Amino acid sequence: MPGPRTWRGVVCILVVALFMNAMPTAYAEEGDGSSWDTNSFDDQRDADSPSFYAPLSDLTPGYRPDKKTDEAGLWMVMDQVEAKLRRSASVVADQALRDYLQTIVCRLTPEYCPFIRLYPVRTAHFNATMAPNGTMQVWTGLLLRCQNEAQLAYILGHEISHYIRRHSLQRWRYIRGTGNVMAVLQLVTAGAGVGLVGDIAGLVALSTIFSYSRSHEREADKAGLALMAAAGYDPHEAAKAWQGLLEERETEEGKEKTAFFATHPPMEERIDNLNRQAKSLAEKGVLELGGDRYGKAVDRFRSIWLQDEVRRGQTKQSTVLLQRLAKGNAQDGLLLFYQGELLRRIGQREDTLKATDFYRRAINAGNAPPEVYRALGFASWDLNEIDRAIANFRAYLAAKPAADDREMILSYLEELKP
Repeated sequence: MPGPRTWRGVVCILVVALFMNAMPTAYAEEGDGSSWDTNSFDDQRDADSPSFYAPLSDLTPGYRPDKKTDEAGLWMVMDQVEAKLRRSASVVADQALRDYLQTIVCRLTPEYCPFIRLYPVRTAHFNATMAPNGTMQVWTGLLLRCQNEAQLAYILGHEISHYIRRHSLQRWRYIRGTGNVMAVLQLVTAGAGVGLVGDIAGLVALSTIFSYSRSHEREADKAGLALMAAAGYDPHEAAKAWQGLLEERETEEGKEKTAFFATHPPMEERIDNLNRQAKSLAEKGVLELGGDRYGKAVDRFRSIWLQDEVRRGQTKQSTVLLQRLAKGNAQDGLLLFYQGELLRRIGQREDTLKATDFYRRAINAGNAPPEVYRALGFASWDLNEIDRAIANFRAYLAAKPAADDREMILSYLEELKP
C-alpha cells in the first residue's frame, strides 16, 4: 500500500493537473494525439446545470482558508507550485511586461488585484491559468494572438472569475465525491507502485479529467465579460479572441486536438453567447480597445514569440495565425519573414520558391530582422542558386557582424566557393 509520501505526491499531481487545465480552451502540446472522451468523466447534467456543484460563496479579497479545511490543502499545494514557478526559466523576467499585465488585472478588479500574482510564461500555445491561491499564468502564445488590450482583458477577466467564484474548489470537492479519484489513483500508481509522474499521456489524461466543467466555463465567460465592460473595454472584442482560435482549430491539425475542447461549450456557442451578451453590456460612448497601448507593451517580444510559434511545428495552424495577424498590416517585414520561414520548413521546392518571395518582400518592407538574409541564403542554396546564396550569406554577416553563427556561415561560404 502506498505510504504517506506516495499519497502526498498523488495529491500534488491531481492539483497540478487541475491547475494545468484552468484556461477555458488550451491546445495540447504538439505530438500528444490524445482522443479522450472527457464527457464520460462527468455527469451529463453538468453541461447545462450550474447548480450541479455544491454552492460556495464568492472569494473575499484577502481571504485565506482555515488550515483544517480541504481548501487549505489545495492552497498549500499551489503555494508550492508557485514557488517552483517563480524560479522557472520559462517565466518571462521582463518587469515592464509583468507590470503592464498586472495593471490590466488591477483595472479589472482593483479589490482583488493585491492578491493576484501574475507570471508570463514563455510557451507558444494559447493558454492562461488561475490557481485558487491567486497564482495566474499567461502564456506568450496567448499574448501573440491577442490583437489589443481589450481581448486580453476579457481572457484575464475570465480567469479571475474562476478564482472569485472558487470553481477549482467546487471541482475538487465534486471529484473527491465520485469514483473518478480512485480511477486516477490507479492510473498514476500503476506499474512500479510509485511511478507518479508517468509520461505525457498520463498528465494529459489527468488535466483532462480535472478540467473545469461547461457550466463553470459559461459562468466565467459571462462574469469575465462583465468585468471587462465595467472596466471600460469594448466587450465585442471578447468573441473576436475566440474567433481567431476557432480559425486555427478548423485546420486539420487543430481538429486532432478535440479532447481539449470536450469539457467546454462548443466554440461557436461561446462566440454567439459573447456577441449577444456584449450587445447588452455595451453602452453609448467610446469603449476602449487599447490597441496602441498593447502594441507598445508586446511589440519588442514579437520576434521571439513568432520564432517560438514557427518552431511549434503546427504549420497549418501557424499559417492561419500569421495570415490573421497580417490583415491590415500586409507590409510588416517581421510577419512576412516568418511566413517565409513556415513555407521553407515544409521543404518542397514550390514552397521554397514562395518562401523566397516572402523574404524579398520582408527586406523591401524595411523592418525585417537580419536573419532574413540567412534564410534567403539557405533557400537559394536549396534551389541551387549558388551565387544568390553566397550574396545573401554575406549580406547576413554584414547586417549582423557579431552573429552567434558567424563561423558556421563562413564555413558555408567556403563550401560554396566555385
